[in-house]
Amino acid sequence: MHVRFDIVGSVSITEIVVLLFAPRLLVWMTRSDIPHLKSISWWWGLMFVFQCVSEFVVNNSFHNAARGLMVTVMAYLLFLFFLRLLSQNVGLIIYGVAAEIVALILFGDQFGFAEDNEGSYFKFYIAPLVSYAVCFIVLRNSVALRKYHALLFLLLGIFCMAGGSRSWGVDALLTGLLLMIYRRNKNIKIRRLVPTLLIVACVFEAFYVFVYIPNIKKGEWGVPYNDVQMRLNDYSANPVDLLLTARYDFALSWKAFMEKPWFGHGAWAKDKTLQYAKLSYKKEQKPFHYSPSREYLIPFHSVLLSRGSSNGVFVFVIFVGICVFYYAAAIRNFKGGLRQDAYLLFNILVSLQQLFFGPAAQLKNVIALSFALFMAIEYRKNKELALVRSQECTA
Repeated sequence: MHVRFDIVGSVSITEIVVLLFAPRLLVWMTRSDIPHLKSISWWWGLMFVFQCVSEFVVNNSFHNAARGLMVTVMAYLLFLFFLRLLSQNVGLIIYGVAAEIVALILFGDQFGFAEDNEGSYFKFYIAPLVSYAVCFIVLRNSVALRKYHALLFLLLGIFCMAGGSRSWGVDALLTGLLLMIYRRNKNIKIRRLVPTLLIVACVFEAFYVFVYIPNIKKGEWGVPYNDVQMRLNDYSANPVDLLLTARYDFALSWKAFMEKPWFGHGAWAKDKTLQYAKLSYKKEQKPFHYSPSREYLIPFHSVLLSRGSSNGVFVFVIFVGICVFYYAAAIRNFKGGLRQDAYLLFNILVSLQQLFFGPAAQLKNVIALSFALFMAIEYRKNKELALVRSQECTA
């Protein structure tokens, strides 16, 4: 997905190929024996219909409406595409990870953010490249390395945090901590879940207060912008304060949603009054200077909230239901053990972070693949379990 073209928005080669195979994918969906696939497809279709109604009601431009609708269409088709592959063999995911590594090496990051400055280079190139390399290692399922999976993710997390990529760092650290707990007790019951999460939260808070903040203050970790964000909160020991500063677009997306909750502002709607731009600059304690060459848009830097801010509460509620369905399947996959537990856990955390704080277009990238992976693993596990039971019955 690293080579892109501007066709009704940014489109990758993978997306063009998937569009060409769309009729076959839809036929496969109607004939597939994967449980609930047809039901969840109807919900995707219903969301698309409500999006069309919303774009019509708010009188959005055809180009912007088409861009918003194509995100949903491509996300669903990519979900089907990856589900069809992975439902035959979940192990194929390792080739996807390898492809990401090769694509990063050959083409760099797909949106060119890594070229902005030194900090961006680490965040958008080095951090994902090393993260995918670690994922490739854990997916190899080497018996000798399996006991070091948690340590690998912990080291990855420290490396990313030190380099200035908090997103990859936090996901990796939490993966390492949760993986250690999960592998000690693969059937964690609900009554033990809260104490377990409290332990993880305490360990993470200790790392944040006694390791991360002091190193950011001394300038030994991160990039200058990390220190700027920390100083805005007076180096608060509460990571939520940093989250609200670093991900202020999330709060602005919620504000935009609440201003027009029924049908939203429309996809890629312009910030005509500049109120969101001014609020963003005010949060960063910077003076706002209007630039005629810049396009000011309603904030949609959250896949989840952009459904509401762009198309209103009906689309938002349907999408929340779709997400609950997929993540419930992901959590069920951990019951009774799983060969891909380390990668699945990391994938859940990365996709959740993109879901809450990533730009709207991430729905047809990381999140679509994650949804397919969650369903495919559950499908293969149930198939293998049914095969074992049938063999036991005939024995």
